Amino acid sequence: MRLLRFAPDHISLYALGLEDGTPLKAWVEDGSVPRPDDDLTADMYDLATEMLDQAGYRQYEISNWCKPGHECRHNLQYWRNLPYIGVGPGAHGYAGGVRYSTELSPQRYVRRLQETPVNPFPLTPAVIESTPVDRANEIADTLMMGLRLTREGIELDTFAARFGVSLLELHGEVIAKHVQAGLLHVDDAHITLTERGRFLSNVVLRDLI
Repeated sequence: MRLLRFAPDHISLYALGLEDGTPLKAWVEDGSVPRPDDDLTADMYDLATEMLDQAGYRQYEISNWCKPGHECRHNLQYWRNLPYIGVGPGAHGYAGGVRYSTELSPQRYVRRLQETPVNPFPLTPAVIESTPVDRANEIADTLMMGLRLTREGIELDTFAARFGVSLLELHGEVIAKHVQAGLLHVDDAHITLTERGRFLSNVVLRDLI
């Protein structure tokens, strides 16, 4: 892996996605470019994981590795489903129980700030879309994002303090099913995906959410 020659403190590793409106997706759909092979993608991910581990990188999230002590604080805030503020054109944020996005055009962004009356935080005049997050969706988001944290997963005490209910009481049968299937690991403090579970996380989340 050529990247390792530069010895960065942090590495993010994602599979290439086929996004709507991109030439690559159009080429795949019309047969000009072969569709990515899922098995090959999984093999490449396994190989990259092994190489990064041997190079001394610590995987702390499904797609993120770092040298010890260099975890990205923004990543951890996001994957723990905690508030973060989005500032600037095209920014996204989550604060005050609301997910929001701002005007994409820098010119319109500035104009909205100058001409529009101030709204209550976090809905600044530049916000163009906002969605209140109720308790059920907050729990679902916390499960979906927290399970991506490979070492930390979902902290049981933190979940109970935040939502006033034990995760094992809320989803005990589903969790037990996936522990039995080898997709989840549960100890006294955390619930995490197993290595196999990381490849089948959609199966686990479908049952939990």
